[in-house]
Amino acid sequence: HPGHIMLSSPNLPGISISDDNISVISKRAFINAALPYNSKLGEYFGGIALHTCGDFKQNYETVKHVKNLMLVDCHVSGADPQPNDPRKLAEAFAGSGIILKVGIGPGEEHWGDLEALIRPDLRLMVQTASDGDILKSNDLYERLKERCQKILALKNLHGDAV
Repeated sequence: HPGHIMLSSPNLPGISISDDNISVISKRAFINAALPYNSKLGEYFGGIALHTCGDFKQNYETVKHVKNLMLVDCHVSGADPQPNDPRKLAEAFAGSGIILKVGIGPGEEHWGDLEALIRPDLRLMVQTASDGDILKSNDLYERLKERCQKILALKNLHGDAV
């Protein structure tokens, strides 16, 4: 049953894997090697979630061809030494129906990326780091939620989905 980067329940289908090669291999190598392999996993398990560290812009389009791809997990500023460009990432996955789970730095200096990511045609999950302190984590969550709601309001989107 799924876990690691996607929801986990005995009733949910799928598997989640880390495939950091997505960010370093060429489009051609992805098509010839990773695409068939990950598609077989997605078919067999009834869904697949893929994680990659690093900027994988050369494979934004090709990764969407993985059969039964449910979720892509990656990072933007403050969460990876080679982060994805939030605007290009959002444009690539907009309208695809694939959930984009994006790790973002915990400091508000990184939250400017949210403006590029939050859009009506993108299924987005935002994750930020925590040091394990529950009170600090709850405060961080509330501030991040407030920031997302402000962006939604400015873009005239419904804030009840946050």
